[in-house]
Amino acid sequence: MLRAAIETADTDPAVRVTVITGTGEKTFCSGYDLGSISASERRTQSGSDDSFEKVMDRLEAMRMPTLCALNGGVYGGATDLALACDFRLGVRGMRFFMPAARFGLHYYPGGLRRYTQKVSPSFAKRAFLLSEDFSDTELLAVGYLDWLVERAEFEAKVEEKAAKLASLAPLSMSGMKRAIEQFAQAAPDMPPAPGRKICRRVWRPCASVARRLSRDADMRLGQIALVLSILWSGAADAQQLDFSRTTRSGDERLSYRWRDLDRREQATAFTLTRQDIRDAEASFKDFSLDGMWEDISANLRDETARFGNGAQIEIRRAGDRMSWTVKAREPASQEALVRSLNARFALAQKAYLARHLRQRLDEGRIMVDFAAATRALQEPMRAVAKALGTTPGIADDDRARVTLALAFFQQVPYATLGDAARRGGDFLPGPALLAQNRGDCDSKAVALAAVLRTYTPWRKLAVIVMPGHAVLGIDLPARPGEQTVRAQARQYVALEPAGPAMAPVGDVAPRVAKYLAEARAIEIWPLN
Repeated sequence: MLRAAIETADTDPAVRVTVITGTGEKTFCSGYDLGSISASERRTQSGSDDSFEKVMDRLEAMRMPTLCALNGGVYGGATDLALACDFRLGVRGMRFFMPAARFGLHYYPGGLRRYTQKVSPSFAKRAFLLSEDFSDTELLAVGYLDWLVERAEFEAKVEEKAAKLASLAPLSMSGMKRAIEQFAQAAPDMPPAPGRKICRRVWRPCASVARRLSRDADMRLGQIALVLSILWSGAADAQQLDFSRTTRSGDERLSYRWRDLDRREQATAFTLTRQDIRDAEASFKDFSLDGMWEDISANLRDETARFGNGAQIEIRRAGDRMSWTVKAREPASQEALVRSLNARFALAQKAYLARHLRQRLDEGRIMVDFAAATRALQEPMRAVAKALGTTPGIADDDRARVTLALAFFQQVPYATLGDAARRGGDFLPGPALLAQNRGDCDSKAVALAAVLRTYTPWRKLAVIVMPGHAVLGIDLPARPGEQTVRAQARQYVALEPAGPAMAPVGDVAPRVAKYLAEARAIEIWPLN
């Protein structure tokens, strides 16, 4: 039942965002099963608390944000279901149609209000009085859709928007959502939704749940699936209860209070040297493509000056490429200078990338050098492994240790580190990640790997990269249902450190599981 699912989501403090989507690619939902609606309901479509109107009103009143992911055409009552959500993301090629007047249905007041309030009176009249068919671009133009994306980008964009919503402060989000609805409806006395009271609690993970929903007596909601999930949220008030950073002479004391997968409260504290933190922060801040080319240009000019013999160089840049022209007094000298400059270019680029824990692949792509980064960070992160090793009540086996370390990094708030001028995943090395109390997927994966190199030293590790995401793999014996991937005759169990949802060992987001299962569009980088 849709109403039951809404109630479950709205009263569960773990749920930070609710996503409603459909199955397949053709239709989001085809609306009512008209044959199951009584004559009286055809006239009013309003009745018990389980009437479609009441369920839509309840959906609209949910305390946390809702996102309707329209994977295909939307028709009839489903058009109001989408409007009852806070945001609507559509896919190219979708269509919209409201046939109420054709079937002799006087639409219920709540739905008419949402059409008029959330889009416009003109749109409501065109939809209901003219029964117009709207295309995807028309829906975006009139404001019915907030975003319209290509089919290939749909799942990733849904996760991106949901993760963004889930990463923001829940108390502020809930309060502002309610205030906006009140202003829009000009009804400040709007009653609070059930479960409105919010407490500062630790958010437990809510595994993605998809179920077909049907109204057994009154209606059938087509192919809709309701997805209730945390979607890897990243606020500091999720599993993380407290974080403090205390400066001492030459050191930084970092203290965390957090909850693990079993909702046990943990306290983890350790000391990192200020120099390690500064080096890590500099590695992140100082890296850019422009910085690399400037460094290489300086090296090439230096090489030309050292060569002497009246040599000159003119350097040109075009996007991600650099070229140069040299002049020397003799053809033989010019050829020798070209060889020297080619060698200096390769050395300078490799050295710059190595200083920032990156590498350039044969096809010219620049990315994090995961293996080098893990080796470089193992010693600075040794204090973290030591602190986790003193945690009481942890079984003396590698799976228990990996579970604890994974949960520790999941509770560190997720942050997007994007910057168009950077290359290699905008990587934030472990000491900086912990001192700043934030990190993205590949930064957390490598930081976790650096800790596990000390905490579980005999285990083989690999970073698994896919479009828009990265996870860690470890050669633990897999249990039934755990997500795995094979490379070089070795099986790795997937670890999802992005957090802060406390995903256990072998549990990853559905899109990640799909990439791992298909074993395409992924790169596996062994670390040891």
